[in-house]
Amino acid sequence: MDIRGILGPVLAFAVGSPLAFFLVFAGVFTDVSSLGDRLLSLALTAGVYAVAGGVMGYLRYHRSLALWLVAPAVFILVWYTTHEPQALLLHTLYGVLAVSATLAGRKLGAATKAQRQG
Repeated sequence: MDIRGILGPVLAFAVGSPLAFFLVFAGVFTDVSSLGDRLLSLALTAGVYAVAGGVMGYLRYHRSLALWLVAPAVFILVWYTTHEPQALLLHTLYGVLAVSATLAGRKLGAATKAQRQG
C-alpha cells in the first residue's frame, strides 16, 4: 500500500479528533441544565458534522473517508459508555447523529458539486 492510501484516512481521523472531543465528548460529558441546552448541543453536533461531510463530498472524497472523519466520535462514545453505561441512550443518539449528519452532508456536497459542473 502506498502513502496516498494511508494519508487520507490519517488526515480524516486527525481532523475528526478535535470535532469528536470538543463537540461529542463535551456534549455527553457536561451536565445540561435544560432540554434547550441539550437540543442546542445536538444541533451544533449535527451541523458541524454535516458541514464537514459536505466539504468532503464537494471535494469528491470517498464515503470511507467520511467514516474516518466521524470514527473518533464513535471511539470516544464507545469508550465513555464503558465508564457511564447508564447514559447509553444519550451516547447512541450522539453517535447516530454524528454518523448520519456526516454521511448526509457528504451526499449533499457531492450532489452540489455535480450540479455546479452541469
